[in-house]
Amino acid sequence: MAVLLPATIAPPNDSAESQLEAMLARLPADWTILVERRIGGTYGPYVPFVLLHRDIGVALVDLTPADLDAAINALRALTMQAGIGEPPIVAVTVVAGEIDHIANLLAAAFTNVAPLDAVDPHWQEVVIGLLMSAEDVPMAPLRSAAPVCEEDLDEPPPPRRSGFDRYWPLTITAVAAVIAELIFYHRVRRLNQGSPKPSRLGFLPSRPRCRPRLHRRRSKLRARSRRLRARRPSPKTSSPYQGRTL
Repeated sequence: MAVLLPATIAPPNDSAESQLEAMLARLPADWTILVERRIGGTYGPYVPFVLLHRDIGVALVDLTPADLDAAINALRALTMQAGIGEPPIVAVTVVAGEIDHIANLLAAAFTNVAPLDAVDPHWQEVVIGLLMSAEDVPMAPLRSAAPVCEEDLDEPPPPRRSGFDRYWPLTITAVAAVIAELIFYHRVRRLNQGSPKPSRLGFLPSRPRCRPRLHRRRSKLRARSRRLRARRPSPKTSSPYQGRTL
C-alpha cells in the first residue's frame, strides 16, 4: 500500500473524495500521497492529493471539475528554487465514475511527458519537505515526571564522594610497596657489598657488580707503580775495592 501523509489528517467528508483516497491508498508502496496541500504557502493553490514516485514523477489529483495549472506552475517554481531540477509533473482530474481506474489514469498521464532525467536522486524527500509543515508532524506527549514529596525537599542530598575518597586505599598500598622495596634495596646494599643481590620485586636496579670509581682508580695507580718498579734496573755498586781483599 502507498504511504499516506500526514498521518494525523482527518478523513474527507465527501463520499467521492473518500472513495478516491481509498483507491489511491491501494497503489504500490513506492507511491507517497500528500493529502490536502497548499502549493507555495498558506495562500497557494489547493490540491487534494499530491502523488510522488521516485522513478516516475509528481501527479496532482483532484475530482472534476478542477483547474490544476496554477498548482503545477507553483510546484515547478519550488523545485527550481530548491535546485533539484524539474521532475515530471502532471495533473489528473478524475470523474466520479472512473475512481476505480485511477491507476490507469496515472499511467496514461505520464505517457505524454518526458521521462525523469537529470534530477537530484533525493528530489522526492525535498518535495515532501517543501509541501509539509510543522503542524503536520505528530508530536508525542511529554512523559509526566514522578511526584516529589515535601519531605524529600527538606532532606539535603547525600554528599558526593570524590576521586580521592574512592581510590585512597589503592594509592596508600602502592606507596607502601614502593617504600618497602626501597628499604629492602638499601639494606641489601649495605650488608652485601661484595656480592650484590638483585631486587626482590624486580622494578628497582640492582647493585653494580664493579667497585666504585675511586677504588678502581686507586687499583690502577697501584698496578702501574708496581710495573714501573719491576722495569727499573737494580742499582750496582762501582767501588774499586769490590771483590778484593785488603
